[in-house]
Amino acid sequence: MKPVPNVKDADQLRKDTQSFFSDYTAVQAAISGVTADKKNSHFKNSYVTLNALLEAVKPVLMANNFILDQSSSAVNVASGITNVVSTVITHTKTGFKKESSLNIPECEGNMQKIGGAITYARRYTLISLLALKAEDDDGETAVGRGTGGWKKPINSKTTIAAGDSF
Repeated sequence: MKPVPNVKDADQLRKDTQSFFSDYTAVQAAISGVTADKKNSHFKNSYVTLNALLEAVKPVLMANNFILDQSSSAVNVASGITNVVSTVITHTKTGFKKESSLNIPECEGNMQKIGGAITYARRYTLISLLALKAEDDDGETAVGRGTGGWKKPINSKTTIAAGDSF
């Protein structure tokens, strides 16, 4: 026999879900896009830097009950160990989370390349997580026409609440 769902718990989950999406919608309405603040002299294009992006989004996130966390970690996968950058916003009222993760390419132990790949992934996971309009800053590299190791993103996922994936 299945336990009878607790109506109070279901009602609270409904209220929490409404609160999360209300605040998340307010964030998206407040940040329609971020202006490019840097010029790539090699490819002659403009892009938004991570610092400019963070300056634009953090105050809006905080004003709408979200905290931002970005981290990188080594993860075991079938082919070995890969580095993953994750961006998570947590709703302070409900504890609900929304996450975007991206595997970063091999950088052959070159710390400058690793740092660049982490910065690139932090920027793109945040843009993706908040569904922001942004110019493709290093698009030439992403498709293999530029320098660096960005060939393709391997993993991207979005999750919300405890264990619920969407």
